[in-house]
Parts: sequence; structure tokens; C-alpha cells
Amino acid sequence: MILQVKDVHKSFQVKNKELKILKGVNLEVSQPQTLAIMGESGSGKTTLLSILAGLEPPTSGEVQIQGTDLTQFSEAEMTRFRGENVGIIFQNFHLLPQMTALQNVKLPLELSGDEQAEQKAIELLEQVGLKDRINHLPLKLSGGEKQRVAIARALSTKPKLLLADEPSGSLDIETGEKITQLLFSLIAKYQMTAIMVTHSQPLADRCEVTYYLKNGQLES
Repeated sequence: MILQVKDVHKSFQVKNKELKILKGVNLEVSQPQTLAIMGESGSGKTTLLSILAGLEPPTSGEVQIQGTDLTQFSEAEMTRFRGENVGIIFQNFHLLPQMTALQNVKLPLELSGDEQAEQKAIELLEQVGLKDRINHLPLKLSGGEKQRVAIARALSTKPKLLLADEPSGSLDIETGEKITQLLFSLIAKYQMTAIMVTHSQPLADRCEVTYYLKNGQLES
């Protein structure tokens, strides 16, 4: 089982009131595939993605990746596990501004102790069409180029699970389409499971399965 989500709930305290966002989310992914999660703004899509990534804990419930229960990890253990098994693409790129494109992509590999970090990072940046931009800081890159760096970084450790939050959401239509084509070609190449939170129907249509987050639960 690649991913198993069991009865996940998430609540937040807002002005002494409990705000329930997720109300028993269940999901199973047993083989590599692409999934889209759609829903209205504020429905909890990004919150769910953060829980799947181990970036924040559920209020209750269980998340297993490759049979490993994320809710049992310490913060340090979660960071290590995420670095080896989960790739994340954020809507706003989240590149480190003081690092070049190469350094941003190389960082996860270095943290995992990969002695070929630089060569692998260069190869990935070439795959996403940034051979001539590897030494540029994010400030010198366009939105589409930043997202290509973010994709290369997310794929650098060949994760089994790729999580993407509106991967084309902050890009113009033409650039977003190019990024989407690139992303799906790399997902197929590396045979990953990818879960994409999106408002884009064209992007969702490319996925094998689409779920809708409504009233705190996933519906197919």
C-alpha cells in the first residue's frame, strides 16, 4: 500500500471555538497513479495535503505511507522520512532565495547524504529545461522557471509519493500548460504516485482519479 488515510480529522481553535476542517477523510492508493483533489476555497484541501506530507499532524486518525504510520514519528524522524519518501511542490514555489537553482535542487540530496548530489541536480535541471539557468538565484527566474526548479527539487530524491498544491495555479495559462505537461511526463517516467490539489479542471482531467473534498470528507 503506497498511501492509506484512515478517518483523519483536523480541527483548529478560532476565538475559543473549534473549527472542524476535516471530518473523517479516508483514502487508499495501492499502486502508482495520479489523483486530483478538488473543492471550494476553504474546504481543507491544502490542510489535507499538509497532513499527508507530515507538515502538520491530524487531530485524530492515521496516515500511512508505504506502511509507515506518520503520526508516530517525532519531528526529526518525520523530516528524515519525508526527505526520503515524499516530494512536495508548493503553489508559491518556496525556493530558498539566497540559493541558486542548482543549490535549491541539490539540497535535499545533500541532506540525504547522496555523494552524487550535484551531478543528479544538474541532470534534473537539464530535464526540466533549465540547463542555462542553474546558477541563477530565484530572483532572476520567471514564475515558470521557478516552478521548474521546484519540480526538479521535489523529484530529486525519486520519492514514491509526490504532493502538489496548485502546481500551475500561480502561472499564466500558457506557462501553466507547459508546466503541467512537464510534470506529468516526469511522473510517468519515474512511476510515482502523485496527488494534486487543484482548482483547474484541465489539470484534474489529466489525472486518473478525481476526488472532491466536501463537508470535510473526500468523495469520488
